[in-house]
Amino acid sequence: TDRAILSCKENSKMKLIKLVTIITLLSGSNAAAIDNSINENMSSSKQHSHAEVLAHLPHDLSNEVLVKIPSLRDKFLEWKMKHGKVYESLSEEVKRMLVWIKTDDFINEHNNQNPSPSYTMGHNPFSDLTHEEFKNRFRLG
Repeated sequence: TDRAILSCKENSKMKLIKLVTIITLLSGSNAAAIDNSINENMSSSKQHSHAEVLAHLPHDLSNEVLVKIPSLRDKFLEWKMKHGKVYESLSEEVKRMLVWIKTDDFINEHNNQNPSPSYTMGHNPFSDLTHEEFKNRFRLG
């Protein structure tokens, strides 16, 4: 299991680097410098091209969400590992991470109310599902 955890951590680091690359590309930075940085940090894994990674992000993604990705990516990966989440593709993982970020915003908004709420919220194994997906999965109306 130590080997599996190490592999998952390496995979998580690779995905974090890719997302930082996406944000850097969207902000207009030098692609050659990004390529060098990725090559240095991802020597043992299959690399996705910039075009492949960018293709997985929705075109209408707001800047507000884009700036949250680097700071929340590690938290998402920890949550993913804790709950044993495995996604079929990079596209699916990016989609699930974006849903998870919206859930994180909802949790923080609730927990930071003034006056303080009578209960606090937190992440659970379903934090990467939309409300509709959750209702459909459990046949809740």
